Amino acid sequence: MTDNDELVTIKTYTMAVYAETDKVHLEAHGIPAFVADDNTVMADYFLGNALGYIKLQVPRSRAEEALQIVQLHQSELHAFEKGPRVDESNRCLSCGQWMDENEDRCPKCGWSFTDDAEDEPA
Repeated sequence: MTDNDELVTIKTYTMAVYAETDKVHLEAHGIPAFVADDNTVMADYFLGNALGYIKLQVPRSRAEEALQIVQLHQSELHAFEKGPRVDESNRCLSCGQWMDENEDRCPKCGWSFTDDAEDEPA
């Protein structure tokens, strides 16, 4: 195993279902992913703090790409992360970019909710 094949943790979770969801997203993009410590934490949640909770791991060589994919999907904010959860309705329907509530046009691709409204008959 080379240094680039070494597994690194890219995100931690308090619930296994969220780690598994992100694992599926990564595998769909061709990135091998592994979930560690899920059985132990789910069997005794209080051990999570000692273990560092449930870990999503990928080969070091794919870590940066994997982190971008995971951040796009945002399955779970860690229990101790600050910040409000973003409603799915705040995503651009074209590219998936997060949009502020007051934005009417995607900052990444330029798509707008009003674009579809103009195409529909009155």
